[in-house]
Amino acid sequence: MNSAKKQSWITKQVIFAFVLFLLFFPLKTQFYNLIYFLFDSIVTGGEISKIFTYNYLGFLLGCLEIQELKETLGFKSEIFNSTTISFFFLLAIGSWFFLKRRVSEKQNFSYIDWILLAVFSFSLIDSLEFLLNFFSNFSVYMDNINKHFIRIIKNGFILFLAGYFFFKVCNVNMKKQILFIVFPVSIISFIVWFFYLGPMFLPIATR
Repeated sequence: MNSAKKQSWITKQVIFAFVLFLLFFPLKTQFYNLIYFLFDSIVTGGEISKIFTYNYLGFLLGCLEIQELKETLGFKSEIFNSTTISFFFLLAIGSWFFLKRRVSEKQNFSYIDWILLAVFSFSLIDSLEFLLNFFSNFSVYMDNINKHFIRIIKNGFILFLAGYFFFKVCNVNMKKQILFIVFPVSIISFIVWFFYLGPMFLPIATR
């Protein structure tokens, strides 16, 4: 009887969340690659895909440098960059809005809620990386504050939404699920993908 009570927290939804965030970084990076590919096809007619390789990092890296790309595509390069950045930002806002609306009423995660949380976390990870880079190169950002102002605001807003959701929307049980399932499993996903599986299956091709 006691054993059954102890194991009662292992539900199908918990297992789903475990698997989802175990696959978090492969899903994130390859989703980014897919979006880059789609917008490249729409905006530049596939020119960027001819220059760069799609890799395990989920960033456009490859045969030519960024400056060379700009010289090749001109204004199309700026359109591509602004379009993809705006898409990821709006996707994060949209997923957060629907997630908050859904869980505020029932105070529990469903399968769809876990997916929405993962999608929002795509941008959250990027914002945390930006925050780390910001404090590591604080003087550089301050010297070019006008250039980086929009990025600072956008990433700061994503971090604010994450904090608001965790501290104001989530109940105690939901916070425990995030802290004891999402967080540690995501770390495992990071290590396995970026240090082992990613470089094996989608290596970075350089000149």
